[in-house]
Amino acid sequence: MFMRYLIFFYLMYIALMNFKKTLSFLTCFFLFFMVKADKVNPVSFSYAISKTDYKVGDTIDFIINASILDGWYLYSTEFPADGPLKFECNIEKSNDFSQVGKVMPYEPFAHKDENWDDSIVKIFEKVGQFRIPIRVNKAGKIEMLGKIEGQSCTDQCVPIGEKFKVDLSALPFSDFVVADASVYAHYKGNETAVVAQKEETPISAEVPEESIWSLLLTAFLAGLTALITPCVFPMIPMTVSFFTKQDKGKGIRQAIAFGLSIVVIYTLIGVVFSLLFGKNFAQTLSTHWIPNVLFFVVFVIFGVSFLGMFEIVLPSSWGTKMDRLSEKGGIIGVFFMAMTLVIVSFSCTAPVASSVLILASQGQFARAIPAMLAFSSAIAIPFMLFAIFPQWMQSLPKSGGWLNTVKVVLGFIEIAFAFKFLSVADRVYHWHLLDREIYLIIWIVLSFLLGVYLIGKLRFPHDSPMDSVPVPRFLFSIVFFCFSIYLIPGLWGAPLKFLSGYVPPQTSLDFDLYTSSKILLSNIPDDRGSVKYSGKFKQPYGIKGFFDYEQGLEYAKKHNKPLFIDFTGESCTNCRKMEDGVWIDEDVITLLKNEFVVVSLYYDDKTPLDSASRYISDLDKELKSTVGEKNLDFQVKNFNSNAAPYYVILGYDNLQPLTMPRGYNADIPAFRKFLETGLKNFKEKK
Repeated sequence: MFMRYLIFFYLMYIALMNFKKTLSFLTCFFLFFMVKADKVNPVSFSYAISKTDYKVGDTIDFIINASILDGWYLYSTEFPADGPLKFECNIEKSNDFSQVGKVMPYEPFAHKDENWDDSIVKIFEKVGQFRIPIRVNKAGKIEMLGKIEGQSCTDQCVPIGEKFKVDLSALPFSDFVVADASVYAHYKGNETAVVAQKEETPISAEVPEESIWSLLLTAFLAGLTALITPCVFPMIPMTVSFFTKQDKGKGIRQAIAFGLSIVVIYTLIGVVFSLLFGKNFAQTLSTHWIPNVLFFVVFVIFGVSFLGMFEIVLPSSWGTKMDRLSEKGGIIGVFFMAMTLVIVSFSCTAPVASSVLILASQGQFARAIPAMLAFSSAIAIPFMLFAIFPQWMQSLPKSGGWLNTVKVVLGFIEIAFAFKFLSVADRVYHWHLLDREIYLIIWIVLSFLLGVYLIGKLRFPHDSPMDSVPVPRFLFSIVFFCFSIYLIPGLWGAPLKFLSGYVPPQTSLDFDLYTSSKILLSNIPDDRGSVKYSGKFKQPYGIKGFFDYEQGLEYAKKHNKPLFIDFTGESCTNCRKMEDGVWIDEDVITLLKNEFVVVSLYYDDKTPLDSASRYISDLDKELKSTVGEKNLDFQVKNFNSNAAPYYVILGYDNLQPLTMPRGYNADIPAFRKFLETGLKNFKEKK
């Protein structure tokens, strides 16, 4: 009762603050008493979990499914505060479980709400779903108490909510909700909402948002690797001895200032990198040939410099000037000492730091800042710790030939990863220079030669003579020999799931024994005729589909089959992971080949459209002149999404999905259920 009055006065305040919202105020005033008298309840809730076979310590999703009356809609959690009540779920704390994330709605629609001065809000119609990540702390019965609050509207608005008490261990499994297909027609013509959604969710084919922690870990490990190169490691005792000669308190303060200066310098590099390029360059980087070929060349140059062919250094005058400035003393002098270290160690740290920057740029360029923060911290922390605890210096290994060994190993790795960038340009522009077997042969040879180097049978210019093989080198050589052998079956079609998305797709193989066994899973004759763009694209595992929506639609009508739309990209790592890890399942591939018309639409293809097919999009008012631009525009306009991969099941009579579309999710049973549900809904409509 208290909450109802609180909601009423909140709505009254909003209405009085803006005269245009007075009508909403009067409506809510009337419905406040109507709800009290008539108990209008347009939304009902049910509860489930994302995984029933969980163990103690696992993280699962607590799922709230909402069933919404026809004509009503439920507000989500994402829109400006000056508007309707957002959906909230407050769960009481318990020792049995821990809430480890906030309430997350599953794909609400953007909506121009007349009730709230035409504000753009997020809503659900017919059905909705919210997920809350929960970590399980005990086995057996797990009691959860909570309260839901929110607001539902039609041409009028009412507060909704309920208290719940559930046993997590007894809740059923739930996949993503299956929405009534009619709700997808909701945003047709609502250009403002669709464009807003497009700006919120840019395609990030290489690094998804949730990988920020793995990026930071990778950057930190890269910093530790740069620390043990010949340009940096010998500087540790020299630099630390300078601080230990000072008064102890002063030395510690200067050491901390030195470490923080290193962090500031490298992080500023990340800031400059982000400002120069910005987040809008991410897609260009992941698809255009110029940056990818440039990065290929840069990585090869850095790689051969690590092997000892030449040394990349900054002008010596820079280091000399910084060294003179460091003599000023105080914090300023310490800062320039750090700058001197950065300049002197450039030939070793620059290739590693640039690798971190490029890795970060595969998602959003703003990630370059935290990535460089993590990278520089790994370099700075040891300097500070050894200055504070100088006795630890005795446990450090002495400088020697092993430092150059680290540098050479990094050189091999830099050259190997250089081909990743050349491969992206090769696939997007269909050059066919680096088909899967050529790419794998290069990696096999590099890995094998690195193993040979580590056992001392191959020497480079700066290597020291070696009478015997140290045990660590021998063990690492085994790793690289094994990796080389692991790659060899990939030459004849082995899926190499560990490297899915990081090597060219199997469709680029000339001789594929593995895929030929999957072709037998289809008993449908191939009567497609001439398939548009078949000279440029291939679908995996012998799928006989299409690469143009209109052509696939005609075929679906002819054979009375649903369409499976695969929004994908040549440069999309997660797309290859789905194909190699999920599509490869026998039940999944059988359904795709026998029950659906598969249409693969590439968002990053640069094939020019003929002059008659070019058009100005009514979404962003820009000319669409390539196949990729047309496909991406089709996805955003009709499905309010530009994620990759993105899977939509359609009938051939309209563009209304037969079940909730799916993005990247490597859960095979859930994907199989997604296909089965779409097929079932298609048959029920006939």
